Amino acid sequence: MVSKTKIKHLRSLKHKKHRELNKEFLVEGTRIVSSALEANTILKAVLVTDIYKNSPSSQHILADIEKSSVSVINVNGRTMKSITTTEHPSGIAGVCSLPKTQNNFIHTRQPFIFLDAISDPGNMGTVLRSASWFGIQNIALSPNCVDPFNPKSIRAGMGAHFHLNFQENASLKIFVQENYWIIGSSPSGSSYLKLETPLKKKEWVLVLGNEAGGISEENLALLSDTISIPKFGTGESLNVATSAGILLSHLTRPNIN
Repeated sequence: MVSKTKIKHLRSLKHKKHRELNKEFLVEGTRIVSSALEANTILKAVLVTDIYKNSPSSQHILADIEKSSVSVINVNGRTMKSITTTEHPSGIAGVCSLPKTQNNFIHTRQPFIFLDAISDPGNMGTVLRSASWFGIQNIALSPNCVDPFNPKSIRAGMGAHFHLNFQENASLKIFVQENYWIIGSSPSGSSYLKLETPLKKKEWVLVLGNEAGGISEENLALLSDTISIPKFGTGESLNVATSAGILLSHLTRPNIN
């Protein structure tokens, strides 16, 4: 039986302060727990309800967990609901180690995404999911970004978090100093279709701005190029996560000749 102290600790992981204090975060659902298990070192414990354990569709992941060294904690449905954030929990959750913030991987000379004051956790997670899909492993976050390990961000990321490097409280000036090609997404920029691909320079960073205000004035001044997505129909603007997917699809396009 799980103790009240343990339950209190698990509930606290809903909040950034306690995630950072305990160096842990919670994931929910079969697919994301499975992704955490595949990441090998990040999953510390799995919580399951009896209903989930007895479901035929759960047997595959339960067998994988049994083969690993990850501990399994049985909880009742009421406890599971109290520690998770979804309205109808699936019956499985995982406790993961919070990855250490990287401070020097800019020197790897690989592409980056720089997120400038992204405020919505759902957008954050969806951008990270797109980054992982297109092979971008390095994410730099400005000081006022939403926590990428917010539960909503984790759900939207669908396991992407386990394959990315994060640099928090990052400054775009570092990329200027390292001679990166800094590409910003802005409605006032030229069409992204004018960018010749594959990109001739591998040291590039895509800057995506705040949902309401866009890229900050300070960071706009540091851009090498400003690009936009042309509109062929109606609508005021594109969601930042949608824009990220479109632009990354172009920027990571290989040489197909």
